Amino acid sequence: MTGKINSYIIEIIEEAKSKTIQTGENKMENQLKKRMSQIFVILWIIVLLPSLVLSQTRLATSTLMMKSQASNGLSINPLTKGESRASFDYSMITGSTSYKSKSSDSYNDGKDKASYMKIGYDGKMSSGHFSGYYSSYNEKYEYTRNLTFSDGCTADYDTTSDYKSTTLTGVITRQLNEKTTIAGAISLESIKGDIARTDTLTNGCTWTATGTDTRNYSGSASADLNRLLVFSKTKISDKMSFGFLLAPEAGSKSKYSNDYSSTDFRAGNGFIIGGAIGSESAGTVFEGGLIIEQESKESGDGSQRDLFFLYETFLDPDVVVLAGYTNSESQKLKDGSTNVARPSSHSLISLGAQFKMDEGVYPLIQFNIFNKSYGDYGNSSSDSTKIESFKYTDISFAVNASF
Repeated sequence: MTGKINSYIIEIIEEAKSKTIQTGENKMENQLKKRMSQIFVILWIIVLLPSLVLSQTRLATSTLMMKSQASNGLSINPLTKGESRASFDYSMITGSTSYKSKSSDSYNDGKDKASYMKIGYDGKMSSGHFSGYYSSYNEKYEYTRNLTFSDGCTADYDTTSDYKSTTLTGVITRQLNEKTTIAGAISLESIKGDIARTDTLTNGCTWTATGTDTRNYSGSASADLNRLLVFSKTKISDKMSFGFLLAPEAGSKSKYSNDYSSTDFRAGNGFIIGGAIGSESAGTVFEGGLIIEQESKESGDGSQRDLFFLYETFLDPDVVVLAGYTNSESQKLKDGSTNVARPSSHSLISLGAQFKMDEGVYPLIQFNIFNKSYGDYGNSSSDSTKIESFKYTDISFAVNASF
């Protein structure tokens, strides 16, 4: 799976018929006319334990590349060379968001930049191996909304959202018999989100709260998640294998602080189950599978299904290439009367190559292209102005070593 990219988009809609515009919930009764609605949109691109940018979704096959468990992702990855291996992964991610809007209430394309780093180590055991890794993720999302009021005032709402997470993951892999290998993982993740917004009026208008043409809002929230996951691989013939994935629900729902105290901060995943069939030979691997995630109001995820395929082969004895494709569909989610997540569909294309350099050292480069489109909630007030699409590309680098 690819990593997790979270964009926090707060849309504030206000109307006023006064050259002096008031703000703040405690002053609503003093305003001549005001309508405010807050739509909190969380773009969970992929939610799986843990966030794995360099890895490609796979369940039934083991990679032909030399990777640590951290670089490989959530599939069985036997320790076949040496007694241990280690890895360092780094990804640079650039994304943008487009909106459906009107001339009197318009949005620029949101800009998203993120980086992801991971360090992993595997060590051999008598009937398998243990793995441990640390990862950190940092993201900044920025967008501007321009709103024209009926009295001629215009306002620019400049919003910046910062998201940070750190994760510690441990995996134990054991071979049960000649055909079946199983692994269990536990991940401890700390997440923090911050929002800062500056509203600037033009045409000589001022905000009552500040007496100037600017005002500022901010808020922060955090979550701590403990995630569990089990995955396995079973040989069903000389070349064919079956892979299985199971992850219980792990969600957190809290409130932002300060000016966004009425806004929910949701993190985590719904119950996940998956299966895949793959073929492995000495020089070629291919696989197809399905992963289903149930809706979770705590994490803010509508029910989702992922259909994925991958192909991996040797170009020569020192070069392995990989191509993968994932198609996903998710349903809208409501929590009571609150719209939480729009229905959406997305696709992910992954291309990667690993090279053998000095004995035991294997550099890797991977390129991912992600496109996501959003549907409607089904009511005109929510759908007239909305997020329409999100896309990103990331370039990832890794160095794996066995010793």
